[in-house]
Order: sequence, then structure tokens, then C-alpha cells
Amino acid sequence: RDFFDGTNDIFPGDVELLVKIVQILSIVVHVMIADYSMDDLISAVNLFPNINKAQEDDPLHGLVLSSCLRFIQAIAANLSTVFLVFTSLTAKEVILNFAAINFISRLDDAGFSSVVRGHFGKDMRNMALQIEVKRLPACVIDRHRPFMRIHFVMLSTFALMISFGLGFVLVPQTAGDFLINTFRIEFEAGTDLETYNGCYDFEELPVSMRLRGFRPVYTSRTSTNKARFAYCKTELKWYLIDSDRNDGCIDDDTDPIGKAYSSFSFSYDIQDVFSEPFYSMRGTPLNPTFFISDVGIRDDGCKALTANGKCEEVLNIAAFEFDGGDCCGATCNHPECGLGVVNRAFESDLDDVVGDGYQNCLDPVMANVSIILNEVKVETYAESEWPFNMVNSSPPLLRFDCNGQNHLMINVEEEMENKTELIRVQDGAKCKVLIRSGHVLNFTLLHSMMLHNGTRIEANIVSQAGINDFNKSGEEDFQLFPKCYFTTLLAHLDVDTVYSNKMTPKRKALDWLLSDKSSYSECDNPFYIERYALAASYYSMLGTLTLPVDLPDGMERHESQCIWPFVTCSSGHVVTLNLNGNQLSGTIPTELAMMTKLTSLDLRENQLSGTIP
Repeated sequence: RDFFDGTNDIFPGDVELLVKIVQILSIVVHVMIADYSMDDLISAVNLFPNINKAQEDDPLHGLVLSSCLRFIQAIAANLSTVFLVFTSLTAKEVILNFAAINFISRLDDAGFSSVVRGHFGKDMRNMALQIEVKRLPACVIDRHRPFMRIHFVMLSTFALMISFGLGFVLVPQTAGDFLINTFRIEFEAGTDLETYNGCYDFEELPVSMRLRGFRPVYTSRTSTNKARFAYCKTELKWYLIDSDRNDGCIDDDTDPIGKAYSSFSFSYDIQDVFSEPFYSMRGTPLNPTFFISDVGIRDDGCKALTANGKCEEVLNIAAFEFDGGDCCGATCNHPECGLGVVNRAFESDLDDVVGDGYQNCLDPVMANVSIILNEVKVETYAESEWPFNMVNSSPPLLRFDCNGQNHLMINVEEEMENKTELIRVQDGAKCKVLIRSGHVLNFTLLHSMMLHNGTRIEANIVSQAGINDFNKSGEEDFQLFPKCYFTTLLAHLDVDTVYSNKMTPKRKALDWLLSDKSSYSECDNPFYIERYALAASYYSMLGTLTLPVDLPDGMERHESQCIWPFVTCSSGHVVTLNLNGNQLSGTIPTELAMMTKLTSLDLRENQLSGTIP
């Protein structure tokens, strides 16, 4: 797929002239001095039966099947030969791959010889001996044109192999079609190599230099110096040099033109070393980041940097990990993340002071939280009143934090009333909304998402929260339920009340799952739904949830549900639930039906009501 859609992750970007000669000679030898794979191809064609000459007692179907299978085997072996020969980086690899295919191709003949020698028993040996002496039917033997078939097969195979090798591999390699045209590199801060960050473009070398073994070079597009990446053939490394030389070899490691070098590589394509270690000229390991995205190597992308605390629009795509995480509050790690970049919020322009936030967060793994300002009343005071109303004289401040990271901080204005702002946070994050005192500010929080089946849901996290007293501050804490909870449990949850009604058995079970950091409560655990069902069932049968609850030992310690005192499992599934004499007084829960392997249920000696689902 990669080869035919115009990209190349199959063949080397280029190889030495000697390797190309050995590749061509290998194909010539493979065809002209027919080895086992070519013998199979010739035999398949030459022994295909002539249907018009077949007699009634000839095993025609068996002969056709035998020839077809041998032909398929031969084609597979020849294709493998071509690919292994033309994907080799060195002459030694070409020879070894060629020999390996030839060895594998003779395994069927070696197996037949072992049968003839009796290694697999007397019966199979006798059958093999009969096959050896049995005459072929007349419909298989063409006494007039056997050599014409052989010559046709050999010439056709040779022409196809050479045409493929020249047209699809060697010529594109020589033209540089398999080499990347431009890449972008970023060195980490503190390496003294930051001035060499940016884009490097492929520089075509004259054919005479290519034939003498010179590798392509990549020259800097953005740096003010003569920086380039060039290959050193004697050391088998790519070097970053501050010079206009085409050869990357440096006589002395202290030579100032040398800046960094790669790990060992036979490849002409510098892309092959992007995932390998790089080192400074002092041997210090480096961790540069390489990009080959078409977006990031535009001029504006070459000048931009990832992970610098500023969300660059050109880098805000998946290929650049959304600017190294700079565009989302949950992933930005720079001290200046999101500072002073919000000029408009809640569909309104900010008048005096710009805010902080991440309005360009596009990472699809983030969760969507919408905040609606239901009521905004801003109190203003004359300057003469400020000494007595220092708190009230400050503008209304709204701050939205998740997992200890600020996601939005702005001064609220009255024109924002009944307006909405979308904030993207980490899935399952613990968040809080803080409001500075001195003003009236009420809001609603919504958690919206699109499930994998295309269903869009919107859960009301908080409705009509905030402050109504001019002399008080406000704070609202909440934790988002992970998206997978809604995906797996949607049929059992009331989306409208799942956040607001905190005293239901279902909500208690969800909170218990959130508090569990073990792998047993992860959504991808195959028994996760049964674990939720057990928790919800237990809470449902307790009767009252307003008082502190003593959980069973295994449940309290978040251990596997299979070792809880009232549970028996088989192959990980709950099969027995024994709650006899547990002084339960609640309702028989519908969640029992979620344990599909449950075969025994004992609810005696309790005060439960309802019916068993």
C-alpha cells in the first residue's frame, strides 16, 4: 500500500553503485542459471496438461491442481527473491538473501528425498518410489515445443524482474524519488544547538558525485549559518556540520564545523536514523525531534517551535502532537502555558485585560465541558469607596482549573450573561470553578461527548451554581466521569441526573469505581461491567446511603471482585452471589441482570423488596 500510494517504506532511498550491480547480476544468475525456484516455475508451465489430449483415465484435475500449486509456489519464491534483493542495503545482504531464498526453495525436494530414503516410514517410501517411476500421461508431454515453453518462461521472468527492478527501484533511487525532500528538527533547550532548529531541504548532487558514492545532503532553510546534514562514508554516520561541504567526514572531533552525529547507518535515507540516538561531538546523547509533515515544513512551520508554551496554529495537528501539547491545558508543561492569549470569551471581546486559556485545543482525546453564565451582576464603586471595599472593587474573576492546571481565567463582564464557553480538559479530570467575591455570578456546567456509535449525549454536571452574595467567594468542585463509563454503561445510566443526584446506588457505584486505581476498575477490563453491577447492587441493597457505609473487606481494599466474601467466580465471571443474613433492607437491584453468568443467588434473611430481574 505504501509503495503504490506514492510513499516508500519498502525500498532503501538509495544504495552504493556496487550494490546496484550485484542486484542486477543476482537477477541474471537467478534466471539464466535456473535455481530451484525457477525450476518450479518452468516445471509448472511445462507440465500443465493439454486438456484436448487428455484420456478418460488421466487424473486431469489432479494434474491441473499440481501445476497451479507449483506455479504459485514458484511465483512466491521469485517475488521474494526480487524484494529481498532490491531491499538490501549492502552487497553482502544481497548475496545472503539470494542464497537464503534458494535454500528455502529446495526444501520440498529435500523433503521428497527424505521420504524416498525412508525417514517417514515404509509406506510413504513405497508411494514415493512409485511416483518416481510412474510415466506422465500423454496430455502432459509436448514433444514438439518443450524448449519454446522453457525459453518463454525464462525470458518473460527475466524481463519482468529487470523491468521491476529498474522501473520501480533503481531508476527512482538514482533520481532521489525515495528520499524525503524536507524534514524539520528540534534540539532540546540547553544543548547549545537550538540555533540549528528548523527545516532542512534536500540538495540534489550531480550524477558524477552520486556515482562516486556521495550521499545526498540536506541544507538548512531557516538558520543564518551554512548548516547541513551530510553523510560520512568512512564512519557510516550522518553529521550535522556548519559548512557547505558535501562530505560529512570530520578529521578531528574538536573541529568546530561538527555539531552532532547519528548512530551507525548504511542507509542513504536520513529518515532511517530519525528514530536512532544522536550525539553531540563530545559524545553526549541528544534527543532531537524530527518531523516530516508537509504542514510543519512550510516556512511558517519551520520557524515555529513545539513545547515552548505557545500554541502555534501551524503545528496544532496530530502529526506534531498538537504543538507538543502546548495547545491544551492538560498536556502543556511550559511555565508560560496559556498565558495572555484569550482576547475573546463567552462570545464577547475582553475589554481591559486579556485572559489565560487554551481555546485552540483540538486534541480529540480531551473531554468537552461547557460553562454557561446564567446570571452576571457586576458591582462598581467610586474610587473614594475603594479603601473600604477593596474586595468588591476588583473585577469579577472566573477561574477554571482541572488536575491542578488552569484552563481558563478571565474577568467576567455583564454582556457575557447567557453565553457559553467550551473548555477542553483531560478525560476523567478533577476540576473546580473559582469565582472572586464582590459580584453575583451563577453558572451551569455541561459535559458533552460523541460516543463511538455516533450518539451525542450531554450530561448536566452542575446547574445554577455560583455566588449570590456580594461579600462571598464561590468554588465548585467536581470530577468528570470518563467517556468509557458512558460508552459501556449508557443503557444503565440516567444521563440527565448522573452528576446531580449523588445519593443513588448507581452514582455511589460510579464514585467507587473512580476512587479505585487498580486495573480491575478500568474500562478495558473484560469483567469491568460485572464489577460495576456488583457495586451498584450492593449499594442498592443497603437501604440508606445518607450515612457512612461499611464496605466488605475486598470491596473496601479495591481487590478483585472474585475474592469478595459473598462472591464466587468461574473463569473470572460471577456465578454465585451469597448475601444470606447480611441485614440488607434496600431494593433488589436491576443490575443483577448485568451479571450474565450468574447461576446462584441467595438473598435470604434480609429485608429486601422488589423482584429479581
